[in-house]
Amino acid sequence: MHRRRFLGLILSGLLFVTLAPTTFAVEQLDLTTPETFSAPTSITSWRIDELYLFKSPAKVVIGLIGTNGEKRTYTFTGSLATAYINALNKRNATTTSNEKWTLDQLVTRGYLLGTVSGTPD
Repeated sequence: MHRRRFLGLILSGLLFVTLAPTTFAVEQLDLTTPETFSAPTSITSWRIDELYLFKSPAKVVIGLIGTNGEKRTYTFTGSLATAYINALNKRNATTTSNEKWTLDQLVTRGYLLGTVSGTPD
């Protein structure tokens, strides 16, 4: 009796693992020119991994994760952080997600070059 229950649990677990999604369709910034930190791998895209907003003192931290798990952080303070926080607070995210908008802000300000692809999760 216990043996059947044990096998049933194992088979249920295998079925769950098999049906579980393995990739996510998230928004990412596809770089115009791949970046190379250590050969032979190169970074072809960045996506938002972390986003922290602090109103007092004004500070925005945007953590990105690259194609191969590389990490990059952008930190903005003062008036630039205040402008970002105020714009994010007032915007309508119905047609453009906050992640896409944030990635577009990094492109607009010249920190990264590329286009945003994918769908919001």
